[in-house]
Amino acid sequence: MSSPSGNRCGHDPRRPRLQLQRPDNQTRGKPFPWLIRQALERIEGLYRERWRFRELGPRKRSERIEGMVLVAKALIRNLDILTMRAGRWRDDGILVGISMKTIAKWAGISEQRAFRASWDLREAGWISISQPIEKTHEGPCGPGLCPRRGHKGRAAIRSIKKELFERLQLRGRLMKERRERAQAARAATSDTIAQRRQLRRLVRASARARTLTDRTRNQLADAAAPPPPAKQEQLADMAARLAAWRARQSD
Repeated sequence: MSSPSGNRCGHDPRRPRLQLQRPDNQTRGKPFPWLIRQALERIEGLYRERWRFRELGPRKRSERIEGMVLVAKALIRNLDILTMRAGRWRDDGILVGISMKTIAKWAGISEQRAFRASWDLREAGWISISQPIEKTHEGPCGPGLCPRRGHKGRAAIRSIKKELFERLQLRGRLMKERRERAQAARAATSDTIAQRRQLRRLVRASARARTLTDRTRNQLADAAAPPPPAKQEQLADMAARLAAWRARQSD
């Protein structure tokens, strides 16, 4: 049943609901960076100052814009500034997207409205959407019992474009923070590479030292060992010849 001042989805144009069901100033007990906080505040201008956002067009309904604000907030609060992708990092270093069911729950709207808002943001040129597909094996099939291959879709990865931050007058700060994060990432990578190179040098040096030690040990063992029988006979023959030569010289 529709509201007297709104429509069937509960939207009231005079009193829009632009706040997420989750706090807008922190996540997991940690405050957001300044850039994220400002973006979360300024994205509400999409509804209150729509004349500044010409991509919306003059005929976009207010409940559609309300949904766009809520979905955009859900993405911005989970934005990785360096990659400009919204998601969560796993322990293995892979970024996974946020399901639309979760976004709709945070926004307090239906999943269908959340999908429409996501498509509206994409049509405005402010986000891009990519759908990761995972290959799966569903078990044996057919006479030869060959494995049947299938595909399973994962949560879509939504990237926020720089044009949205430009509309929010935050493009300069965004580029600065991205440069700083890129430099920090390169420094961490170079440190890791330097450590790996140092470890390889130490391994090679250790291998060379071990070879020299083994060689010296073998040389000492050869010097301490008695000569073979054939060599002993040669030494005895040489000693006899030397003694005979000395006897002739004395005569």
